[in-house]
Amino acid sequence: MTSGHFALSIGNVDSEPLACLNETLVDEAGGTYSGTFYAYDGGAGGDAGAFLTISLNGVPLVKWNETASSCANYTFAFARTGRDTLTISA
Repeated sequence: MTSGHFALSIGNVDSEPLACLNETLVDEAGGTYSGTFYAYDGGAGGDAGAFLTISLNGVPLVKWNETASSCANYTFAFARTGRDTLTISA
């Protein structure tokens, strides 16, 4: 994990397969990871299928379904298990 100013652009048109980014975190169990990010739909033009999900080991931590052009701040936290997979899908 890192901190700073970075950007990720992810997503597909509705007829394409789901766009996903996965990262497996291997560490000592115990303690907490936390994350903060801004989400912006890029002015999807009212796309009813627009969404963003942040999941840990297949369990959603953040679900965002926004059809208007907006920018929002999200935070999440989770307890480390020793091996966790963080997934961003859109």
